[in-house]
Amino acid sequence: MVNSSHSYIMPTVSVVHTWKFLRTGGLDQVALATGADLLALDQLDQKLWVALSCPVKGLERDEKTLALIDTDGDGRIRAPELLAALKWAAARLTDPGVLLTGADALPLAAIDTSTPDGKILFASANQILANLGRKDAAAITVAAGDAEASGKLATVAEKTSHADKAKPEPKKLDLALITGIGVAIGSIGTFIATLFAKFVDVPGWQLPLILVGLLLVISLPSMFIAALKLRQRTLGPILEGNGWAVNGRVKINIPLGTALTEIATLPAGSKRSLDDPYEDKEAARQKRRVTVLVVFAVLAAAAVCIRW
Repeated sequence: MVNSSHSYIMPTVSVVHTWKFLRTGGLDQVALATGADLLALDQLDQKLWVALSCPVKGLERDEKTLALIDTDGDGRIRAPELLAALKWAAARLTDPGVLLTGADALPLAAIDTSTPDGKILFASANQILANLGRKDAAAITVAAGDAEASGKLATVAEKTSHADKAKPEPKKLDLALITGIGVAIGSIGTFIATLFAKFVDVPGWQLPLILVGLLLVISLPSMFIAALKLRQRTLGPILEGNGWAVNGRVKINIPLGTALTEIATLPAGSKRSLDDPYEDKEAARQKRRVTVLVVFAVLAAAAVCIRW
């Protein structure tokens, strides 16, 4: 609204996309069902992505198309490349959701001819169909790549033959080694029997103290060594492996480690479905039964100790 003395600017309202998460095999993953989901994918925290990269080869998708998405040609499609491909498609399609249908053909009607990029794509598709003698076709398809099954089978057969030739000769039994193992087992058995006899003679109230002492004797050296190794942690090798020239050590302290290992939270307004169609129902029931039995056993032991 504008008058002669004052001007009023309408505030811009940011629309928050509502995500839907599904649980598959015990893992929560976002459901990509509409074109709006694809367009908002760049706003989703990548900690919530199930995978941040995938190979170009070996998938149930056309390798030539995947190679086009792989802009750096390293044989893997990473998150920035996927987002760039979605941005490219959004500028040329009326609804990017058509990519989620899984169809082998792209309808020409799905191309957005109101944009310059869409007009170029529409004209190119029509020219290709005309060259193939299918000028009146309503959709354009991409031919699937050759799987080269015969070449793979030949490679597998060659590896198998080499493996058969390289089988090592069976080793002969060493009588001295067998005798030594028998003596060691006998000594260990004698030690365990002596220890058990001493353990039976110990008063009942000292048994927990002995167990705690054994745990400390076993765990303290490991804890000390782990503490020394944790103090030497550095992000330098990881950053250098990703192309950074790190001049010094990047120590991982508690605040930095907390930031790197922070558990991702679902965006506000997201919906989660806990119905996992691939959950092992029998294993889940067994786990619940064992949990209930353990709880009852602990309660019974506590009651006996209190009364004793």
